Amino acid sequence: MPGKTSEATNWNEYYSRPYKTASLTRKFTERALIASMRRHGARAPAVIELGGANSCFWDAITQAVRPRSYIAIDNNVLGLRKLETRAAEAGRLSIVQADIFALPPLPAADVVFSVGL
Repeated sequence: MPGKTSEATNWNEYYSRPYKTASLTRKFTERALIASMRRHGARAPAVIELGGANSCFWDAITQAVRPRSYIAIDNNVLGLRKLETRAAEAGRLSIVQADIFALPPLPAADVVFSVGL
């Protein structure tokens, strides 16, 4: 469309102040993810979340399925740091700052998921 500019998402702003509408679908998605992990996953699975900066699913997943490891991959430093701060006590989280289209070698995982990418 002539004259129209495309604006990229400001992820720092998003992680500082998520959209209110996002909370409407998160509980549904959270329940679906956990149900799927329980139905198809291993006990204490190794989990990788692509686009996992400031993951809104970390708390529920770690409480419900008790993963032995959880890797959050994203290229947004602010969001990764927010998650790292929240998850510091759990000791199961590893963060990887990377573009998901140019990932370094990763360990094998039982569950790999992405919501919203």
